[in-house]
Amino acid sequence: TSLCDMTMVRTVKLRALIAAFAAVTASLFCMSAAASQEMITLPSGLQARLQEVLIEENVGRFRFVAPEIGPEGQSYMDIRGDFPWLCTELVIPVLDQSDNDLPEVVISLADREVVFGQITPEATQYFEVFSIQDGSCIWEEF
Repeated sequence: TSLCDMTMVRTVKLRALIAAFAAVTASLFCMSAAASQEMITLPSGLQARLQEVLIEENVGRFRFVAPEIGPEGQSYMDIRGDFPWLCTELVIPVLDQSDNDLPEVVISLADREVVFGQITPEATQYFEVFSIQDGSCIWEEF
């Protein structure tokens, strides 16, 4: 298998994952698939939207933007319960629909869009890691 073939398979899987996410969010939040970028209300009351989904070899990264977090807004302690909810209610159904068997996912909430891997000191970002086992999210404490 060539590097080009591997990249194409990854791209196809990523597109399937994003399409599955749009379908799941549409069904969960009564919005059209085209409007899946709209803000969703998390259990804490926080408003968030999906920035992107990144798939690496064994890790899926689900990156959300939630402008109300940070020093002037909601703290990690205010929203910590949103992470397992996002994993259980959004990520697991997406993985199920896309036939993706990732062993681990990272869910992040940031107060603004940031480029993955780029240091952005002015941004507030919270992360949680979950192992995926038998269709369940298991929090992995850092």
